[in-house]
Amino acid sequence: MMRPRFFQQIGTQYGYNLYMGRPVELVMNTQALVVDYSEQITDVSVLAMDRDEGEIYDLVLVTSGESFFGAVSIRRLLLAVADVRAEMAIFMNPLTGLPGNHIIDERLSQALQMDHFSVLYVDLDQFKSYNDSYGFKMGDQLIQATANLLRKLFVPPEAFLGHIGGDDFITILNHHHYKHISEEVISGFEERKKRFTTNMIGIINMFWEKGVPG
Repeated sequence: MMRPRFFQQIGTQYGYNLYMGRPVELVMNTQALVVDYSEQITDVSVLAMDRDEGEIYDLVLVTSGESFFGAVSIRRLLLAVADVRAEMAIFMNPLTGLPGNHIIDERLSQALQMDHFSVLYVDLDQFKSYNDSYGFKMGDQLIQATANLLRKLFVPPEAFLGHIGGDDFITILNHHHYKHISEEVISGFEERKKRFTTNMIGIINMFWEKGVPG
């Protein structure tokens, strides 16, 4: 039974007379959100906020196996989500959202304990010249496009992908078969590079047509 629903039902003009002395199931929520204590906080918060408006502030019931473990209010749940996101922001690169140097160092230490692993260092040739020519905004977009390409090719649990900073990335594979995937990275980047070059030519031409030197 949830407090808001109980007072909503009982607090009406005839609520007390209608429900007093009758089965509690008439005022209880039979579709309460029930989650296992091992579920991720962020996943539970999405489920909680996706409920009907009348149930959005109901408690989330937590189980452990077949036993009742406890209950969490929406306030505590959202505060916990905020704490998790703040902690993640410390360790993630703000531009790409990929793990930063602190996590990279930990994963490299773990890799040294593995029987088989490969470490690939990825950077963009002549990126500084591109940044100087087209500006930091276009440079950031190119880095983000590179990060998205690498995400598609280096997928957990076989690979870890981190962003050292700037145009430098690192990936750790749990095997030695890196040649083929390295070729995919190069060909994929060349394709994306053509799009960026084409877009820049279009922008320069547009400025030139408007009378602004390119």
